[in-house]
Amino acid sequence: IYKEDWKGTQISLFDPGVTGNLTFTTNGSDYRVKGIETTLAARVTHELTIMAGASYNDSKLVKPSSFTYTFGPKKGQPIDFSTLTDPTTGAVLGLSNPSGQLGDPLAGAPLFQANLRARYEFTVGDYTPFVQVGAVHQGSSFSSTDQLTKDLQGNSIAYVNPAYTEYEASVGISRDAW
Repeated sequence: IYKEDWKGTQISLFDPGVTGNLTFTTNGSDYRVKGIETTLAARVTHELTIMAGASYNDSKLVKPSSFTYTFGPKKGQPIDFSTLTDPTTGAVLGLSNPSGQLGDPLAGAPLFQANLRARYEFTVGDYTPFVQVGAVHQGSSFSSTDQLTKDLQGNSIAYVNPAYTEYEASVGISRDAW
């Protein structure tokens, strides 16, 4: 069981319509992660071993990055992304803070993850064959906290990576040192 406070996490920004043809990396946002991780390894019989693990991680943005103008008449003032305008048309761009909003989760941090594996080994003469099956599940997560950067089609790069489960099976045999 744990609680972690992450201070000044880094974020990279690239949006030619806002930042020109430049990528900016900055420190800023603070996150709090509360979670629990567990692992189980059980030798059910001499031949059968079961291993499992799971984690629950509740991550939240507790302090968004604060961006300020570095030059011009607004130098030193905080940037309100929701009011930025297109310099050519004057239209409001409707942008959000690239670090996200209070309560947003960390990128690449699913709420739940789990794995399970069962392995059956037995002896046949000088050989030890085995059969193993397993599964890994990962909950959904965001690809990025950056709500500003867009892909070439103009879509936000902060999309949701859907949850998925992978299954595996294997067989093998060993003898002495091989």
